[in-house]
This record gives sequence, C-alpha cells and structure tokens, in this order.
Amino acid sequence: MVTISAPFACAAIACAVALVVSWRQDPRRLRNGVFAVLALARPQWGFAWEEVSQKGLDIVVLNWPEGGKSRTWNRFVHEQARPQADMLVFCDADIQFVTERTIENLLDFMSGHPDVAASSSVPIKDIDHFPQKLNLVEHLISASGGKLFNTRHAICGQLYAARPAAIRDVRMPVGLPVEDGFIRHMIITDLMSRPVDESVIDQAPDVQHVYESERKIFNLIRHQIRLVIGGAINKVVFDHLSTVNAMSGREGVRQDLLASLSNPDWLPAILRQRLPDPDYGWVPRPFLMQRLVRFAESPNRGLRARAILGIGFTFDLVVYVCAQFKMWRGTGVGYW
Repeated sequence: MVTISAPFACAAIACAVALVVSWRQDPRRLRNGVFAVLALARPQWGFAWEEVSQKGLDIVVLNWPEGGKSRTWNRFVHEQARPQADMLVFCDADIQFVTERTIENLLDFMSGHPDVAASSSVPIKDIDHFPQKLNLVEHLISASGGKLFNTRHAICGQLYAARPAAIRDVRMPVGLPVEDGFIRHMIITDLMSRPVDESVIDQAPDVQHVYESERKIFNLIRHQIRLVIGGAINKVVFDHLSTVNAMSGREGVRQDLLASLSNPDWLPAILRQRLPDPDYGWVPRPFLMQRLVRFAESPNRGLRARAILGIGFTFDLVVYVCAQFKMWRGTGVGYW
C-alpha cells in the first residue's frame, strides 16, 4: 500500500523515488519496510489523500500543520512509527547524499553492529565537498570551522538512524533549539539512569552527506548562537533530569518528559528556576574555551594554525557574548 498526500515538498518525492529505486534493485533490503517522509515546511491546506496498491513497500508522506521539530519528532516516533519497525531513520530534506547508497550503508552499519543504538552520517560542508572558487569570507569559514569535537559518538540531526528501543521512552520537550544533542544524551545515559556510555553511538566513515554551509559572517554567527544557546539549555535540562532521576529513578524521568508535552511552561520554568548560574551566568564557559582546549591538545601549532585560532576565538567570543545576552533577555527557548 502506497499512501501519498499532495501537495508536498519536492524533497519528499526525491526520497520516495530513491527508496523505490533501491527496493527495485534489491527487494530483500526493504522487505516489510515502512518509511515516513517528514516535510518540515510551512503548513499547506487543501490536500487530499490518495491510495494506490503496491506490494512490498509502504511510503507514507505526512504533512502536519503544527510545526516545530520537537513536535514532529515526538509525533513521528510515538504516533506514526510502527511498533514492528527494526530501525527508524531521520533525514532533513535539504541535504545531499554523497552516494545513492547512503541510507542503505547507514542501515548496513547498524545491522552489523547490534550493540550500537544510533548512528549518524558524517556531515560535510558543500564548500569543502564541491570544487568551486571561494571568496575570502568563504575561505575563512571553511578554514576556521574545523571539528571542535569528535563526531563519531555524536548525533547529527541532518541524517541518523536509531533503534526504536533506544528512543521509545524519549519525549522531546517543545522549545529545544538543538534537539540532536538532547536525543544523544538520552541515549548514552538511558534517560539519565546510568553513567555516560558513548559506545552505544558510533559512526561509519563511509556514510556521508553534504549540507549547505553558511556563506556570510552574520548568518554564520546567528547559526552558531542558536547552537550555543541550544547547548546551554540542554545542560540545564540534563541537570534537572539528573535531579529527577536521583529522586524517582528512570521511570520518574520518563514521566517528567511525558508531562512536558502537555505543559508549554515546562522548559521555561526550569530555565527560570536554574538560571542564571552563579558560576557562569547563562552559558557555560566551555562553549567559549573549547577551541583553545582543542588547540592546546593539537601537535600543529604553526603560524597558520595560530592565525586560524585567533580568528576562530574572536568569532567564538562574539557568539558567546551574544548568546549570553539573548539568554539574559529570555529569548533562548524556541530560538530555532
């Protein structure tokens, strides 16, 4: 049964076509498969449902008028994803696959590593992947971006797969600016019930995708402010949930997250209660110092590396101060 609603995003059509092509090449890989293509776009009205019978593959295109990535994630995982699904794949509509087998390779990696609960594709900037002439600003963005942390045990929200058992009890509070960091922490701590175990998230180096990089400084600053604010908010939420776990255990954390779905003030109330922190204010200092720490640990400390460090740290300082200011004004929640 193929269920399709129209109109819907062209990206959704492309995903559906890619899945059908893969199925025709090797039907065994997608046997009894169920895929939901989520188009996170503006609400569209007046669509109608059409059903066409076809054996072997179900494609369901969902178009929900209520926006927000947290709401969409919760609704897909807990209302639409079928209980018998072996794997759930989450994919943004504005990325490009490096090969036509990207999703297949991602699922193959998960199948070959049964102890891995989730795995992400490796993100690559388009200005680094495609041969092109870059202006000075784009060169600086490409050179100074770097990797401030190891992505192997991270969740990249642009494209990742997760086993349903690892996320069935997770509810994402509405208003989180950076949802992939929240999901990662819930997985590696099993809802705060155990010490951090990063080994349950791993990454296949041959699974990659390309995303559109920011090309203007002000746009890049705004993007990084969102990430820093999201990280700061996540830390506050983790501290809160850790307290809940100490009092009521894992079930208490699960119930607290479930209650957040019906309480729009859940996240703002936690932030009001715990911020500002007497030690760092609204944004922890590691968000400012991580580039310096990375440089101190690197064997490459030549003149070019020092110049890049200076530019990068200046950028980090601007982002950090702006994030502190926005959090102080109370504009952090829902910043995405």
